[in-house]
Order: sequence, then C-alpha cells, then structure tokens
Amino acid sequence: MPRQVKRPNGKEAAIPTLVAELSEEMQRDTPVSAQPAIVETQYSTGAIHLQVVWNRWADVSLWARRETILLAYEQVSGGEQRQRVKFCAGHTFAEADEAGFLTFEIVLLLRPDDPVTREQCHHAMRQIDAPTDSQGTPYLRYPELEIAQSVKKLLIDRLPQSVNVWAIVQTVFEEIVQPVRRTFIPVLPE
Repeated sequence: MPRQVKRPNGKEAAIPTLVAELSEEMQRDTPVSAQPAIVETQYSTGAIHLQVVWNRWADVSLWARRETILLAYEQVSGGEQRQRVKFCAGHTFAEADEAGFLTFEIVLLLRPDDPVTREQCHHAMRQIDAPTDSQGTPYLRYPELEIAQSVKKLLIDRLPQSVNVWAIVQTVFEEIVQPVRRTFIPVLPE
C-alpha cells in the first residue's frame, strides 16, 4: 500500500496567545499549575525532542500545535537551539494518556484519620488547573517523574496538611499480553 503524505494546508500557523503563555511557562523554574507539562529531551547527537502536554491544545490542529511550540521554544532558547529540534509534539492530557505517555500519576492515599478530606484534595487539584476525567474528577498524570514531584510539592504548598496523603505511582507496561501493573515509587519529602 502506498504511504499517505500529509502536509499543512498553509493556514496552520502558531497561535500568538498560546506562544506567549507557553514561552512564559518554559522560562519557569517551578510550576504554578498542573499544566502544561513540558518535556525537553536532549540526545547525545545534539538532537532535541520537545513534548508539551496541555489541554489548551484541544481545538488546535497538530500543525499549529507544532508551530506554536517551536516558536515559543525559539523565543526562550534562541534560533540555534531551535534548529536542533528534530521532533516536536503537542497533546492534550487525554491524548497523551491514551497514547501511554503519562506513566507517572499523583494519587490520593487518604486514611480515615487524615487531617484533610477527599473534597479538599480535589479542590486543591482544581486550584492548580488539574485536568478532569469524563466524570469531572481531577487527575494528575505526567510523562516524567520530576514533573510529578514538582506538582506534588505545589499541591502540598496549597494544602499543607496534605503532606502524607499524596503518592506517586508509575504505570509499567511489561508486555502487551500482561495487564498493566502499578508500582509505587517512594517520594521522600524535600
């Protein structure tokens, strides 16, 4: 079967408001919200891979997502760095989760005697702009452990009594015929 080649239709340009927001996020040392999740992978060959998981992509075409990410990255890192980007992708959290990119999850481990309630924890998650599932329940899944740890710290800053109720879990895909297994990764307080 012949390959299908798709090209942008010429109308797919970077979205200025998203470029501004994304470049601002790329310059932060610590997150101020649960999204976007930005992963820059630098390879020994000098190539760079950029992935941005953000629900603001919902109504944006794949080509416009790419152009927006590249322009924001160029504004932050310069044209020389931009030339090293060999792969660039933007996904919503639902898309990234379905593709298996979000392997680290912050989960609640509430006990009856904890000083916070599930509602308070969900409120803290919503305050930091956590994505929600189809039932409206907030969730926090990320492609990298470091991002999950930063967001966990952000939650604890918002709700200090919740320090012992958050855990980071990693989804491990062993084989296609095996069920998904969750492995607890201990994260010590910083």
